[in-house]
Amino acid sequence: RVNRDRGTFGNVSVDWSFVSSSAGDDVTPTFGTLYFSEGEDYAEFSVYIVPDDIPENEETLMIQLSTPTGGAVIQEDRDQTELSILANDEPITFTFQILDVAETQDSLAEVTVTRGGQAIDRATVSLRTTQDSAIENEDYIPLNDLLVVFEVGEREKTVFTAITDDNIPEIEERFYFVIYNPTGDIVVGTPYNVSVYIAPNDDPYGIVSFHPQSLTVTGEEGESSELVIR
Repeated sequence: RVNRDRGTFGNVSVDWSFVSSSAGDDVTPTFGTLYFSEGEDYAEFSVYIVPDDIPENEETLMIQLSTPTGGAVIQEDRDQTELSILANDEPITFTFQILDVAETQDSLAEVTVTRGGQAIDRATVSLRTTQDSAIENEDYIPLNDLLVVFEVGEREKTVFTAITDDNIPEIEERFYFVIYNPTGDIVVGTPYNVSVYIAPNDDPYGIVSFHPQSLTVTGEEGESSELVIR
């Protein structure tokens, strides 16, 4: 709102504009003209926040009055006002991108989901596992559309799934945790997935040993004979 104080004779106008040249990244429109008819003592204009998915801290933009017409003048100490845009689009990510786990009894793949920003509102994000060389229900227990809820002030949530312990020789295998579908004033940042590597297990490269463990050889010294050891 812009006030017209003291006299209200005649038709006058005044221009307004954002001081920063990059204001268009955050608001629209960035400039305009206000018209006062005779007798009018104030005028209003609206600006709209440009929606995006970019995490941003609180910003302050200055709006300047200029170029009055019709004999009006601008009050020197009231020629600017501030527009504050609160922090928005808080990032939600995993705390790391790679996780190494062993295949043992009671082995778990455990990840942490972190929320940045002020955390002043409730927010949620969905999480799932995705197979690669590691096969769900054979090598690990899958998670599907798990809802991770961040209440006001909460910044970390831990999620885990079990690694399947079997007696089958296997080389290194991989699967993923993935976050998606955020709700509330949050956006999925980077890293948005975790690569989980299950270490080689159950002697995938074999066990070498003598069979049998003792041998008896017959024959005279000085004679040659063939001995096969497996």
